[in-house]
Amino acid sequence: MEHSAGCIVYKMLDGQPLFAMLLDRYGQWTFPKGHLEKGETAFAAARREVQEEIGLTNLELVTRLGEIRYSFAKDGKQIDKRVAWFLVKVEPQSELQRADEQAVKEAAWLEYHVALKRNGYKQMRGLLKLANKIAYSL
Repeated sequence: MEHSAGCIVYKMLDGQPLFAMLLDRYGQWTFPKGHLEKGETAFAAARREVQEEIGLTNLELVTRLGEIRYSFAKDGKQIDKRVAWFLVKVEPQSELQRADEQAVKEAAWLEYHVALKRNGYKQMRGLLKLANKIAYSL
């Protein structure tokens, strides 16, 4: 079992949340995530991945959104993966930077309905819907 963690990052602008998304190396729009390093907690890994992939550092943890599990084939082997997801908020003036230009082809702040439409991984739709609901409730 591989363990990863990621964040759905948002900022409030004019009373609505904008979500930070990135275009990954597979051509899919998604959220920053990556593997846990030895001795690292899931949130520490998620926070590090946000910084490494889209350059954001001043993250306010809102809540743990949940976990997604999936399997894929790699080098002829079946890999089971578990990803912990967190919702974090940043200041309205926060700007995205593609820190890892090989892994991140593009990054953008997107309104919820655009983020939901662009999202390339269907297992993330429920978490994005939950993130939007929470962002509006705070």
